[in-house]
Amino acid sequence: MEPAGKDLWIAALAHHLARRWRTVDPHVLEGVAADIARILGLRSMAPDEVQPIG
Repeated sequence: MEPAGKDLWIAALAHHLARRWRTVDPHVLEGVAADIARILGLRSMAPDEVQPIG
C-alpha cells in the first residue's frame, strides 16, 4: 500500500471505528487504525469490513 493510500485507509477506518465508539478520543482511534494497518491480513480489507470486537 502506498503512503497516501495507507493514510486514507487509516482515516477511513478511524472514522468507521468512531461510529461504533463515539466516546473514544479520535486520536486514539486513529492510533488503533494505524496499528491495524500494520496487520497484513486486515490491511487488505476495506475499512468498513474490519469489525471491532466488543
